[in-house]
Amino acid sequence: MNNICNAHTIEKLQAMCALARGHFQSSKVIISGGAPRDVLSGAPVKDIDIFVAIDMGQLGQTDSDFVKFCTTFAAAIGGQPEFRPSVENYVNCFDLCDITQNGVKGAVQVIGGDGDPVDGVPKYDFDLSQVFVTPHGLFGTAAAWQARASKTITFTPSAFDDKAMLRSKARLERLRAKYPGWTFANVEGLDALEQILEEPALF
Repeated sequence: MNNICNAHTIEKLQAMCALARGHFQSSKVIISGGAPRDVLSGAPVKDIDIFVAIDMGQLGQTDSDFVKFCTTFAAAIGGQPEFRPSVENYVNCFDLCDITQNGVKGAVQVIGGDGDPVDGVPKYDFDLSQVFVTPHGLFGTAAAWQARASKTITFTPSAFDDKAMLRSKARLERLRAKYPGWTFANVEGLDALEQILEEPALF
């Protein structure tokens, strides 16, 4: 399992998700956003985002357990964990763990949040990114499949605060670099933003 990040395929993402579910002792673990999106397109994968439900009211689901589970999971994939606080204004996102693997810091990111992470997928700000992997398959919203069919990526935000818009602008620039020749819709407001976000961004 040590080199699971090296050759990105949907099947390897499924295997990593299964491994993560075992370490986190939960079925509410998915890999979503950029990794499955880019694997499907043959585009370079920046990192793998694993979203984990954290229920602070349940045994085995506390801040200390998040650290413990991330540490054992990182070891299982040959990585080294580093913990940081949640990005400001990231809704329902409580804990972040960057795992350095094969010399790449943050090659895998574990994001602990509130509620089932599947429920958050339709709220991702670009429709093409609304896809996720479980150990059992690849899933996505109707908008994600339509975006792929039409090669049109649409900005569909669920939050409009300054931080959210700047994160979306940063994602837009990454998407443009990865998807040349595709059409981008509803991005005029992002293009008008001049400030650049200088914090790590998810997917």
